[in-house]
Amino acid sequence: MLPRSEPPARQRRRRGVVLAPVGLRKLRQAITRLEQEELDGWRYTLEALSERIGLTTRTIAKLMAGREGLDRRTIEHCFERLGLVLEPADYAHPPLEAAPNPSRQDWGEALDVAIFFGRTEELTKLGHWLTHDRCRVVAILGMGGMGKTALSVKLAQQVQGQFEWVIWRSLSNAPPIADILAEWLGRISGTGLELPTAVEAQIALLIEQLRRRRCLLVLDNCETILQSGSGEVLGTAGLCRPGFEAYGELFRRLGQIAHNSCLVLTSREKPEAVATLEGSSLPVRSLLLTGLPYGEAVAILKSKDIQAAPAEYARLVELYRGNPLALKIVATAIQDTFAGELRAFLEQETTVFNGIRTLLGEQFARTSQMEKELLYWLAIQREPVALSRLGAVLAERGASAKVPIVLESLCRRALVEKLIETEPLEVRYALQPVVLEYLTDRLIEVACREILERRFVTLHRHALMQAEAKDYLRTAQIQLIVEPVLEGLLTRLGTARAIADYLVDLIALFQSTPGFERGYAAGNLLNLLICLGSDLSGLDLSGLAVWQAYLNERRLHRVNFAGADLSGSTFARTFSLVVALAFHPDGQLLASGHSTGDIYLWQIDTGQQVACWNACPEAIWTLAFSPDGRTLVAGSGDAAIRFWDVQSGYCTRTLREHTGTVASLAFSPDGEYLASASADHSVRLWHRSTDYTTSCLLGKHDRPCFSLAFSPDGCTLISGGADHLLRVWEIASGLCLRVMAGHTDWLRMIAVHPAGGLLASCAIDHTVRLWDLKTGECLAVLADHTCFVAAIAFVDEYTLASSGSDRSIRLWDIRTRRCTRILQGHTSDVLALVRHPHRLQFVSGSEDQTMRLWELPTGRCLRTFSGRINWQMSVSFSPDGRQIVSGGEDHLVFLWDRESGARRLLVGHTGSVGAVAFSPDGEYLASGGNDQSIHLWKVATGESLAVWSGHRATVRSLTFSPDGTRLASSGYDGGIHLWHTGSGQLEQRLPVPLLVDCLAFSPDGKLLALGPIDERCWIWDLAAGRPLHILAGHSEWAWQVAFSPDGKLLASGSHDGTARLWRVSDGSALHVLAGHRGWIWQVAFSPDGRLLATASTDSCIKLWDVATGACLKSWKAHTHWAISIAFAPDAQTLVSSGTDGALKLWAIDSGACLRVFQVERLYEGMNIAGATGLSAVQRATLKALGAVEL
Repeated sequence: MLPRSEPPARQRRRRGVVLAPVGLRKLRQAITRLEQEELDGWRYTLEALSERIGLTTRTIAKLMAGREGLDRRTIEHCFERLGLVLEPADYAHPPLEAAPNPSRQDWGEALDVAIFFGRTEELTKLGHWLTHDRCRVVAILGMGGMGKTALSVKLAQQVQGQFEWVIWRSLSNAPPIADILAEWLGRISGTGLELPTAVEAQIALLIEQLRRRRCLLVLDNCETILQSGSGEVLGTAGLCRPGFEAYGELFRRLGQIAHNSCLVLTSREKPEAVATLEGSSLPVRSLLLTGLPYGEAVAILKSKDIQAAPAEYARLVELYRGNPLALKIVATAIQDTFAGELRAFLEQETTVFNGIRTLLGEQFARTSQMEKELLYWLAIQREPVALSRLGAVLAERGASAKVPIVLESLCRRALVEKLIETEPLEVRYALQPVVLEYLTDRLIEVACREILERRFVTLHRHALMQAEAKDYLRTAQIQLIVEPVLEGLLTRLGTARAIADYLVDLIALFQSTPGFERGYAAGNLLNLLICLGSDLSGLDLSGLAVWQAYLNERRLHRVNFAGADLSGSTFARTFSLVVALAFHPDGQLLASGHSTGDIYLWQIDTGQQVACWNACPEAIWTLAFSPDGRTLVAGSGDAAIRFWDVQSGYCTRTLREHTGTVASLAFSPDGEYLASASADHSVRLWHRSTDYTTSCLLGKHDRPCFSLAFSPDGCTLISGGADHLLRVWEIASGLCLRVMAGHTDWLRMIAVHPAGGLLASCAIDHTVRLWDLKTGECLAVLADHTCFVAAIAFVDEYTLASSGSDRSIRLWDIRTRRCTRILQGHTSDVLALVRHPHRLQFVSGSEDQTMRLWELPTGRCLRTFSGRINWQMSVSFSPDGRQIVSGGEDHLVFLWDRESGARRLLVGHTGSVGAVAFSPDGEYLASGGNDQSIHLWKVATGESLAVWSGHRATVRSLTFSPDGTRLASSGYDGGIHLWHTGSGQLEQRLPVPLLVDCLAFSPDGKLLALGPIDERCWIWDLAAGRPLHILAGHSEWAWQVAFSPDGKLLASGSHDGTARLWRVSDGSALHVLAGHRGWIWQVAFSPDGRLLATASTDSCIKLWDVATGACLKSWKAHTHWAISIAFAPDAQTLVSSGTDGALKLWAIDSGACLRVFQVERLYEGMNIAGATGLSAVQRATLKALGAVEL
């Protein structure tokens, strides 16, 4: 990043008058009225207003901005033309104020322009446009190599004193506009604004911010998001590429609408919006860069030690039209080929400049085959790359030894730049943007030609995309290389289906052609098929080298990889919801704890799984490495603390003094103590002197305790829990030194700043709080999250990260208490955060079965660890009992025929589906899940009738009212929504201060039962709009509820392993149903109301006599958790679903399994017999996901 400078503030003169708020409001209302009357609601452009009012566009912009004084008569004229009378209250004299200081700058990946040749005239003109004329959009145009990027940086440096914010960004990797808008809004606003979903609304929000502040925004390499003007289709130059049209809308609106800021673009082509709006006296302008004049061009040549007579210099400058990059490249060629003799070079009359592409083509043609290979690899890598990395990707055996020599040659040719990184000390190699684009275009052309001609050379030696690349780079490779190749093939082959058939034929050809047992060709074709969205079922890739195939998210049913070399290809893993994370003290290993009770160890640099321990039958809620790194300790839902030897992978001991879920563990910095917190309300200390085998009770909270953290000196321990309180304990005396109150709901997590003194806490109340650890004073409340906050971590000295059920990660500057960046990517609740102990990196873990490694300060995602499980989360019978619906983690809704087992797939969700419900008449089906949406389907046809959006977090439960007119939904955004099923309108949002996991209507539709993330379940009176009863008795979450068919009883199921029966009339307890050895996932009454069924994480289903509370039957239903159950309308059968991906139909009287409906796993039937390039762990993982060895 370029250095920040802060010149002293200057006083402005007070001239003229400005509109007061009341006057500005009158003006805007008058304009809006005219737009309705004259334009049918369309907005006036600034130019149209100028013509309508009779003032210049610049004057109108100043008037609307309200920051610069104008003559009162000018304002009076404007008011008269709009039918208004200017009154004294409408205007005021502008206050004396200091010019803005450039105290806030973000230079992104801007070049260092300490050495900068010429462009004095251009800088002067551009500076005048920005500071004097206050242009809104300025485009710097010119062919590659003209120095647009360097000029934009130099310009921004020179005018930075006139702007409150300077933000410089490159579009070279074509980032989605949502990423750019999120970064700009996060920076400019200084707060974590909640961004609207629609890009149009985000642009409107940006413009509002640009009116309030004077900002300079720079977008470099805009041609990346524009269609090429050199293709076969005419008239496309300057138009945005498909998928990037919103950039054009951004440019247009920033040019048309009055604001106080400026957007500077650099591009090789003029964006269409600029061409439409620009004018010499208008606020949108463009400057076309031509070559450097003689003197400035000669300065470049002399810097390259080219000595010649003035006439020779002049001829060379004219020959290459003063193009700075062209001159640098040709100067290197003169040195290498002609020993620096310019005259000898000029005598070679074949070198004629027809554009930078011609020059680069000639230079590329002079390179060796090995040099071409490395140049293509640098274009694929798309960022500076280390020598070792380049050597590792070469397909030819032994070629890596030649890489250093070849790279030095390319550096001398000025085609490659050598960069020296200081932390860590390392040499990296990169391409200039113009060279990168040239080589990318050439690679795309070569790839298309080789595929169509069935002659593979470059595609055999290069991967068009790299499965093991950093996430943001792989995304760029797909957008800028793979997708353009597919577009080229589409032009020749006509349809996507034709392309797929052609590529499959080529793969079959490979199998009969020697030489494809090594190389990237088959992997490239497979990646093309994947990006095309082709069905890969049954594809035969046996015996081929399938390198660098990205197979993490693809169903590979019955694909044949027998005898294939799968080196560098990546697959999904089997882990489930990520609940806990911990870094080993050396930073090389990451431990993750999951809802299934598994613990995984990962090598953070490679992303490889090192180990998997089936730790316990319940969820792993917390992990902690001992300070020496030898031991990993896990706390789980079965109330146990387990110690694992990291080296051997053995569980060395299990501690069971807690009686509830162990929610948090923490070692003291010196390792003397292990602290534990539990849902049994207690905080315990375990001492190293007893080998952590016995504990003392340090203290208790009034409700479950969820989080712990030691102070850096180890003298105090802080705990937080469901009683909304933080408690500070002195270790030596065991006394509670302080109780800190402020949160209004459960505390979820606490974190202590590494330097001590500052404490952070987060809670279900949507807030993060900062506390002075010494005094207990609350220093700040950070309230930008829209749902509950689940995790926090100090990720560097000045940055706090927070995450939760709104799926975002927010980065806070703890000095300013402002949200500086919002990181997106997860598709469900983000439950865990952990900082890297030695790098500016951190990891997030989510219910979407992914972990993401993030880099600071860029906020880029470096790697995603993806898991896939086959859970069927929710199941229900249709009212006639003929069909069964299930929803699961594979984003699909399945409709099963009870008798035949045939199934239909309802596709539309983009996240796991955890809630399904039939309407009472059986005609409709509702589904909801992690994508925060509710889908309404027509059962007969499988047609999607509507998608309802209203929740801001995962939709956890759905239930239709008995008359079918309303649908109730709940989510972890703390809202219960009542929808009108006919219109799809949101009728009501119940004011329930809870996160509700389960809902149930009473048979008469007057009551709604709530199963919350709380020890108490509620019965809500819909007519009165308040709770009828709050039922207390469970010791942990009472999250599952069901009414009896006659509405007289309510059943509840809890994390505490019990179910309870309650009388609805008075809320009294009838029975406690104890016997399960795990959480109860669901409760269901039989249609006749005599039986209650419960499903549990102990894999069992139990049937209870409602009248007596006795357990009548119990059987092991699934290989792991039994999650969901439903009685058939005939009361003779029961269906269950579980984490094994199976739905099972049971006979009530005998407990016999009548039928199994099995959902196919991700890699069902995939043959990996004899496949190489797989570790033992990978092979076991693939088998768990359905792979076989035949």
